[in-house]
Amino acid sequence: MPLMYAELAELLDCKTVAWVKGVSPADVVTRWGGNPAAFSPMTFGEMIDSWWNIYEEEDAFVAVAAVGGWTLVVDSRWIGVDEKIVERLSVGTRVVSHSLLEVKGLHEWRWAEDGHLRIGFYAQEGFMADDLHVDPQEFPELVAPMARIDAEFPDWFEIDEGPVFALTESLTGITLTPRMLTELAFQGYYLSDPTT
Repeated sequence: MPLMYAELAELLDCKTVAWVKGVSPADVVTRWGGNPAAFSPMTFGEMIDSWWNIYEEEDAFVAVAAVGGWTLVVDSRWIGVDEKIVERLSVGTRVVSHSLLEVKGLHEWRWAEDGHLRIGFYAQEGFMADDLHVDPQEFPELVAPMARIDAEFPDWFEIDEGPVFALTESLTGITLTPRMLTELAFQGYYLSDPTT
């Protein structure tokens, strides 16, 4: 497995990442129910430090950054893989998101287009679409990335680390690196009850 993926998985463990195509960070925040004017500039490191200040269980920390025609969203509470939120964010566009929780082996991945969840990977179920188990290679967009995953990660049985990043790269066209992640200019904010 490329070292880059292992480093990314470590940086993003216990975090959710969502990519929203062609929607500005401010508009993503508005779709999420937040006020862009209330967000504060910060680095990835400052964002992680801020998460330790969350006192109320219903609060979540959300940060956004612009990356090559996409908005990258990082959150502290798995809300970026919540199906209702992913579908709402994807209206008129594409959303690809994932969440990693290595300590429990709970890894999630979602791909939504124009308000509809096309396919997801669920920690207890595997790949699902419309409540049915599916082979991701049934989706033309995923044939090449799945072949790559089978070649590069022949023993994979979970989506964590390499496969989750390879799938996301294939649908976004963006290769996230640890350096890029730590150098991005984020805007961060605490959201109360962001799943409503």
